[in-house]
Formats: sequence, structure tokens, C-alpha cells
Amino acid sequence: MLEQKNHCRNEDGFVLVASLLILLILVIIGIAATNNSIIELQIAGNEKVHKQTFYQADGGADLASRVTFENSLCINMGGFAANPAGLNGGREISQLEVLDLDFAAPTGATAAPLPSDAVRDVVFYPGNRSDNTPHTNMTVVGRTDWGEGTEIGQVMGYEGGPGPGGSGFVYYSINSQHRGAVNSESVIELGWKISSYLIDSASSYDCNFD
Repeated sequence: MLEQKNHCRNEDGFVLVASLLILLILVIIGIAATNNSIIELQIAGNEKVHKQTFYQADGGADLASRVTFENSLCINMGGFAANPAGLNGGREISQLEVLDLDFAAPTGATAAPLPSDAVRDVVFYPGNRSDNTPHTNMTVVGRTDWGEGTEIGQVMGYEGGPGPGGSGFVYYSINSQHRGAVNSESVIELGWKISSYLIDSASSYDCNFD
């Protein structure tokens, strides 16, 4: 008598199939975890570059205020004097390149233009003096105005200016743009002021770069 087997209910090979399915699931989980780790590393890298670029731009704004102070004391002497090491007839001061020698002279403008490699008064090169490497561009404009509470007249109809030591100021708008690694870019805007009396009374002895 022949024995008939029901192949539809034969469970031979079930363990192998189940193992393959489990292995496939583990592979999918591993790929997903790897992709997630790569994305997290990319995000962390981008955040690091962004922070570095931001802090460099912030430092550039502080540096710009200092060089603006020095330049303002040289306005009566025509600004900084060019030196042979300066680019395009400018003035080299350590790692700074001053392209506009009297940029601190008030023009009446209230907002400095956005800095770029084509529009800049000062540029800072932390390494090589090349625009193909990370660097900081700075633009500066100034306007003269009376300080708060300034008395410009003593009697009705008086049309003169304030007396000696008047409290007028030159208000500067400073923009600092850092161009960093992988085409990163950050711009910081800073407002700064200096006494007009200090500028007007400055002599060649006060100008450190004439």
C-alpha cells in the first residue's frame, strides 16, 4: 500500500526561510542605522562650519571697529598712508589689507553695503593672502550727528555750532562678512561711534599709520 504525502503541509525548510527573513530584516535595520549616522555626521559637520564662520565674522566686526578708530584719527592727515606691501595701492597692517585709505571719513551714509570680494574697505586674511582661502571682508560708512542732549544754540536765532568740546559724534555702520570653508558665509552688522571732537583735534602724532 502506497503512502501519500501532503506536500502542502510539509514544513521542511521553514527554519531556513525564517532565518533568511530575519537576516533580511537585520540588513534593512543596519542600512537604516548607517544612513542615519551618516546624516547625523553631515549635520554635525555643517553646524561646526556654520559656528566657525559666524564667530569669525563676529571677530571681524570687532577688528573692524578697532581699525576704524585708528583710521578716524588719521582723517585730518588724509587717511592711512599706502605701503609697498599693500594690495592695489592699499595699506598692509599685519594680516589686514586696508584698501580704502580714508574709509572712516564721514560720508553721511547710514548703512554700510554688504561686503563681498568686490566691495570692501578692509579685508583680513588669517592665512594666505588669497580670496580662494577663508577670509573676512569689511565695509564701513559714517555720518556725523549731534549727541543726545547737545545744546547747539545759546540764544534765539543763533546759527553757530556747539562750543568747544561739543558732543557731536560720528556714527559708523560696520559690516563684517566671513567667507569660510565649503562656501560657508556669515555677515555681522555692528554700530559704533566716536566723538567728533576727538577726530577734529587729532594730529599726526595720533595717526599711527600715516
